Amino acid sequence: MPVEAAALVRGDRLLLSDASPADEVVSFARGAGFEQGRENDTPHGSEHVWIIRSGLFFHHVEHAKADVRYVQVTGDDRADVQQFTWLAGEFFTTVGDDELLSDVRAARTAEERARALTRLAVGLPSEPREDGIRAVLEGFDANDPTVRRAALLSALYLDWEHVGRRVRKMAEHDDAESLRLQANYFVDRHDRSTGR
Repeated sequence: MPVEAAALVRGDRLLLSDASPADEVVSFARGAGFEQGRENDTPHGSEHVWIIRSGLFFHHVEHAKADVRYVQVTGDDRADVQQFTWLAGEFFTTVGDDELLSDVRAARTAEERARALTRLAVGLPSEPREDGIRAVLEGFDANDPTVRRAALLSALYLDWEHVGRRVRKMAEHDDAESLRLQANYFVDRHDRSTGR
């Protein structure tokens, strides 16, 4: 009988403020004695992974197009992931929920709102605030397709239970064909991963 691999535990993504530049992340990882792991660079951004110890990893992700940078701890032990997430949160200057929600409310253009929604979806914790989820879901009803696309991309960061119903609705009824196609991709991916 095959042994199942342990499920990967993902710590909350900690959005870095401009006060925490990329070289500070490298200094933190080196200073903590983490071993350099893989690096992935794409036209849209990069991910650098350090090995804290066997089964525990520290990630620094930059998405240039979405204008987000965050750190995240992953591993196979929930307590270890939570401990190192807390340590990272104490070390770095991060952007909190209140600021992210304020940015969504203050947005004046579709581009500003789309950017703010993306940052909010990335920065919401695994147990998100109700007003944060509501702000993301309102993006699905926006008149501008740029904002609706940002809301759709929240499915990359938020649990399906929060956004899945809206993604399915978009896949069937959105006015923009490109968004219907993208939403169908997310639906298919989710359904395959859950055996639906």
